[in-house]
Parts: sequence; structure tokens; C-alpha cells
Amino acid sequence: FPWYGLTAAALATSWAFYFPFLTLGFADDDVGRRLVLTLGWLVAGVALVLHGRKRGEAVIRDAGFAFVAMAVGKALLYDTTHLNGTLRVAGLAGAGLLMLGGAWLSTRTAPRSA
Repeated sequence: FPWYGLTAAALATSWAFYFPFLTLGFADDDVGRRLVLTLGWLVAGVALVLHGRKRGEAVIRDAGFAFVAMAVGKALLYDTTHLNGTLRVAGLAGAGLLMLGGAWLSTRTAPRSA
């Protein structure tokens, strides 16, 4: 269970640090800062899924899927309502391409059974 606890702690901690980042006025004129956490979670999730599949450890892979699920949920429920125009389309397209690329790499690096 350590990976599940670590995943929950990492998600909660990153979310907690994200709010001061958003509310302290960092990059105040750029609404693209809302995508930082989404893309960070997505990159971490894809990396964990690939690492878990390479090592054959389902727990690490599941932790990666939790990050990906949180990123997709935030992208669909929060980012699409707070971003507009080109940035919304670019954010969703970038997230989709990263997930597709991760899925493609995951099938290439999957352990082969004899």
C-alpha cells in the first residue's frame, strides 16, 4: 500500500501548492497557468505507467493511472470552463496527444509473455 499512499499524498500536495501559485499573482496576465497542474499530473502519470509496465509492477502502473485520471478530470471539469478559445483547444489537444503517445509507448514497452 505504500504506492497508493504516496500517490494520494503527491496529488494532495501538488494541489495544495497549486492554489498559492494561482492566487499569488504568478503570471497574472496569462490564463495558461491553469494548465500547469494538469500537464504536470499527466506527465507524472504517463511516466509512472510506463515505468510500472517496464518493471512489471501493477502497483506503480496503477499509481500512474491515478495521476492520469486526475489530470483528465481536471482538464474536463475545470480547465475547459476556465480557459477560452485557442488555449482550451491547445490544452485539450496537448493532453490528448500526451495520453496517446503514452499509450503507444506503453504497448511498445509492455513485458512479453513467453
